[in-house]
Amino acid sequence: VTAINPINKKQIPIFIADYVLITYGTGAIMAVPAHDSRDYDFAKKFNLPIIEVVKGGNIKEEAFTDCETGVLVNSDILNGLNVMEAKEKITGILEKNKIGKKTVNYKLRDWVFSRQRSVSYTHLRAHETPEHLVCRLLLEKKKKKNKKKKKKKK
Repeated sequence: VTAINPINKKQIPIFIADYVLITYGTGAIMAVPAHDSRDYDFAKKFNLPIIEVVKGGNIKEEAFTDCETGVLVNSDILNGLNVMEAKEKITGILEKNKIGKKTVNYKLRDWVFSRQRSVSYTHLRAHETPEHLVCRLLLEKKKKKNKKKKKKKK
């Protein structure tokens, strides 16, 4: 089973794994084996390709997870940009094509009932490339549309 990345039109394989992180919420999660230890182990076990998308480290030996200030590679239109610039550029493309937008998230943590604010660029995670973000956002958008349809029917 595959999905199509609407930015670069490439097919992305879909796999089902037996691990999730509660902080990710619900829905599909994009794996980035070169930059997440769990995804790296999964890819190694099943002999899947591991493509470096943030320069640094030696992905033949382990995942490179210190991606916050890295430079993108193997990312088509985002090559050569630092991670923050890439987040801003892909957010602009997603907003222009009406398939994503910049948001502010509020989360409660450690059982403290105070509002904690974190600004994100369309929820891009440190180990997630902008291309992978697109697929996740499309799934979230579809889920929101389905909720709206259900509310209208009521």
